Amino acid sequence: MNIKSKPNNLETSITITKAIQLLRDIEDLSPKEFLMRYGGKMKIKKVDSKAAISIIEKAEPRGLFYYKFGNLYIGIDNSIGYAWTRKFKKHKNCRRWLLRN
Repeated sequence: MNIKSKPNNLETSITITKAIQLLRDIEDLSPKEFLMRYGGKMKIKKVDSKAAISIIEKAEPRGLFYYKFGNLYIGIDNSIGYAWTRKFKKHKNCRRWLLRN
C-alpha cells in the first residue's frame, strides 16, 4: 500500500512563494522571451520563396524562418504572429538576428 504524506504548511508556503515569483518573472518577459525561456529554443527553418511569401502575408505558421534570395538571406521572425523581416548578406548574421544573439 502506497501512502502519500500531505505537505506541511512550510512546504506549501515555499511552493506558493516560488509560484508567485515565477508569475512575476513571466509578466516581465516578451512573448518571444517567454517561449525561449520556458518552451525551449525555437529552431530556424529554411523555406523557399513561395513559403516565405505565405508566412509574411498570413503570419502563419509561427516560428523563425529564412530563405536565400540571390546573394541575400531574408530572415522572417514570426515567433509571435507578426512576420518581421530583415535582409542580410551573411547567413550567420541572419541567424543571430533571428535568435537575438
